Amino acid sequence: MRKYIVILLFVMLLVSTSYGKVVECIVAQVNKDCITLSRLNKELSRLKQFLKSKYSGAEYKEKLKESESKLLNNIIDEMLLLQKAKEMGMDEDLDLAAESIRDKIMKDYGVPSIDALKESLRQRGITYDEYMDNLKKQILMSRIRGAILHRDVKILSEDVKKYYENHKKEFMVPALYHLREIVVYTKGKKESMAREKIEKALSELKMGKDFKTVAINFSEGATAKNGGELGEFKLSELSPKIRDVVKNLKVGEYSGIIKTNFGFDIVQLVSKKDSYIKPFNDVKDDIENKLFNEKSEPAMKKYIKKLRSESYIYVFPPYRKYYSEKE
Repeated sequence: MRKYIVILLFVMLLVSTSYGKVVECIVAQVNKDCITLSRLNKELSRLKQFLKSKYSGAEYKEKLKESESKLLNNIIDEMLLLQKAKEMGMDEDLDLAAESIRDKIMKDYGVPSIDALKESLRQRGITYDEYMDNLKKQILMSRIRGAILHRDVKILSEDVKKYYENHKKEFMVPALYHLREIVVYTKGKKESMAREKIEKALSELKMGKDFKTVAINFSEGATAKNGGELGEFKLSELSPKIRDVVKNLKVGEYSGIIKTNFGFDIVQLVSKKDSYIKPFNDVKDDIENKLFNEKSEPAMKKYIKKLRSESYIYVFPPYRKYYSEKE
């Protein structure tokens, strides 16, 4: 360990012979690999950008302080996993795998050539080599995580069935209400004139005229030309006033006049699809994935804790504010 620290102290004091300035500073050592200050600063910049996109003011400062205290932990954990992946030989075909993903991304986003990709990256302040290195890193991380989780996380078929039986509400498909409407707006006219028009439409419906025909003749909404066709809705997707009326209609029935914020409305329930619970066979894969994901984080934490206990990790004092020993 002392040998490692001596080497690191030497690197920290490394200076450019032509300028006499520090070239790079070492923040931490993880086995035989080092975390540089430039890496830490880059991750800190990304963290700040991410948090600013979600928070502001005092909440941003609080989240930043909390995240900063574990920033090195995250970098170290990633480094340990990458080291393990390489130790297990998962990096053998890495160049080919990265190039394959690169080509797929270029195809999906319509990037015509490598030169075009390089230029696009340059405009974002990223070099092509950095981009490819990051792709390789993500592939390695995916491989090692997959290996760990599929070895340590087992989901039994009885667990999946038990979850289904205990959480059937999660698999409830709500009823769907197929609606048509006749709408008359009050904007730009006296309310009494709008009411008179909607009452005339209602009168024709009561005389037995087809709802679609009345909608075409009286409705002022965009749906008028299609006979007031609105489509299918869950009750939760309707406004409270419409919802309270629709849920009590029988198929084929239409409502009375409904006063809304924009005018007057009459709705018809064309058809209804009753709610139902999805069959087990339709959702068992989703349940298995959910249970797998729930167990993944604890399994990864346990594995990383083991890696840490087997590794040499040294964080230099000035940077320990970014590192939590308690994790």
